[in-house]
Amino acid sequence: MYSLHAVTFEEFRAQARLLVLAGVSPSAVTWMEDGLFGSTPLPQGSGEMTVPAAYMSLAKSVACHADAARWGLLYEALWRIQNGEPRLLDNPADALTSRLNLMAKQVGRDIHKTHAFVRFKKVEVDGQDTYLAWHCPDHRILRLATPFFVKRFRNQRWGIATPQESCSWDGAELVWGDGFPQSAVAHEDDVEKLWRTYYRHIFNPARIKIDMMKREMPVRHWRTLPETQDIPAMLQEAEARVAQMMQSAMYSSDKSLKRAEIIRKRQNGKKQPERGDITLLD
Repeated sequence: MYSLHAVTFEEFRAQARLLVLAGVSPSAVTWMEDGLFGSTPLPQGSGEMTVPAAYMSLAKSVACHADAARWGLLYEALWRIQNGEPRLLDNPADALTSRLNLMAKQVGRDIHKTHAFVRFKKVEVDGQDTYLAWHCPDHRILRLATPFFVKRFRNQRWGIATPQESCSWDGAELVWGDGFPQSAVAHEDDVEKLWRTYYRHIFNPARIKIDMMKREMPVRHWRTLPETQDIPAMLQEAEARVAQMMQSAMYSSDKSLKRAEIIRKRQNGKKQPERGDITLLD
């Protein structure tokens, strides 16, 4: 029986390859979430092993999932692919394939939320403006999400931290480190105030759909989004603001109707030119 530990996909990949080449079945392997008790020495397998590109792509996503069963599921899929089921992932009806696809989808959604919900705070580091953010994703997705920020903020200095890990970009190189708590970047700055002002400006009290808002902006992320600090107050003010908007709209409508009536009366009161009259109309 093998007891193994992996945190990243690269660690899993190196161990899984030796296990498959040595003919170790999934039932003979226990994958641990942490390395507190160490790992069993690996077997010395040899030979070549070809893995479908579809598996590699799927495995890199699933490896970031928070489910502790991810390594066991990935190894089971790899074992089946190498032992008579090379097209396993082409069968969405297979229970293992279906579960792995769902996990990859959840990771992808978490990456999307990270791109949308990361909020930077401006600080000064070594005399230079630097933007720091703390985010709490559902899964360990920072390495998959970071290329988006490198491309978008290539010429700026910034850093993103999560409870699991952190990264910093100096304009040329991405450096990885341990995670740290939200308190490390807890102060409010001008960028955060700008977000709050912007959100209050675009908030439309007449189109409130709280369930949809919570679905698109999950409450668990609110603690890192500065604009959400104003949501309770805006919801309390919503009814009064809607009433004010309706009154304003009715007033505007009444004014428009009155103006149209005045114009119509003026036109009806003008003398119409008779045939042959060359007088110009006003």
